[in-house]
Amino acid sequence: MIWNLSQPRPEPLFRYDDAGERFYGRVVNDSVIWYPSVTKVIKATSPTPPGLMQWYAKHGYEEANKLRDDAAERGTQMHILFERYMAGFPIDMSSLSEFHAKALMSFDQWYRDHEVQPLAVEVLLHSDLHGFAGTAALVCKIKNDEYVIVDFKSGSSIYDDYAVQLAMYQLAWNELAIDNDMPKVTGVYNWLPKDWRKSPTYTFKDQSFVTTEHEIEYRCKLYQETNKTKPRTRTIYGGTMPGEATIEVVDPDP
Repeated sequence: MIWNLSQPRPEPLFRYDDAGERFYGRVVNDSVIWYPSVTKVIKATSPTPPGLMQWYAKHGYEEANKLRDDAAERGTQMHILFERYMAGFPIDMSSLSEFHAKALMSFDQWYRDHEVQPLAVEVLLHSDLHGFAGTAALVCKIKNDEYVIVDFKSGSSIYDDYAVQLAMYQLAWNELAIDNDMPKVTGVYNWLPKDWRKSPTYTFKDQSFVTTEHEIEYRCKLYQETNKTKPRTRTIYGGTMPGEATIEVVDPDP
C-alpha cells in the first residue's frame, strides 16, 4: 500500500525553503522543532569533490549553475513520472522527452524485475536522535521480501555522498518504524536510468552498509556546531516609493 497524504501521518512534517536553503519543521505544543535537510547536512560536512571544481572551471560559474539547475529540473520531472506510475495514473509517452520516455521504460522494467510493492512514496522523514529531516523517494518491499529505500538519480554516476544520503533516510525511517509498528528497512539502493538503444535497462546499486551510523552521528554533531539550526526571519518590503512603503517581518515560527 502506498502511504499518501490522505492517510494519517505518524509525524506531521512540513518543508520550509529559505533563500535556497531547505529546512523541515514539526509542530509540537504550538512551537516548531526545526531540522536541517539531509542534503544540507551532507553538503556542510563534505569536502568539495575535485571533479566538481574541475566542472565549474570548465564551464564557468554562470553556465555551470544553469547546467546544474537544468539537471535538477530533469530529475524532478523524472521523480514525478515515477510517482504517477506507482499511483496507477496512465502516462502519455508521446508527450515525454526522449530522456524521460527512456527513463520511465527503464523504471517499468526494474519495477517488474524486482516485483516492487511500494509502501511509501516521496515520504517526509525526520530523526530526533540525530537532528535532520528529508524526503525519501521510495520505501518498498522487493521480491526477496526485503524492505528497502530506493533513491532515484537522473545522472550517469554514483557519488560517495549518495550512500550517506540513503543511510540517513534509513535511520530516520527506522526510528519511525519502531514507534509506529511499521516494517524496518534493511537495505538501501540507488537507481539510475541508462541510455539504452534496443531494450530498457538500468543501474540498481546496493548501498547498504556503505555508511555507518557513527559517521552520520559525527556529521550531524559537526553540522550543529557550525551552522544555524533554524530558518531566518524574512523581511518583506511593499508599497510604493515615492508614496508609502511597508515593511513586514515574517517569523517562520508560528
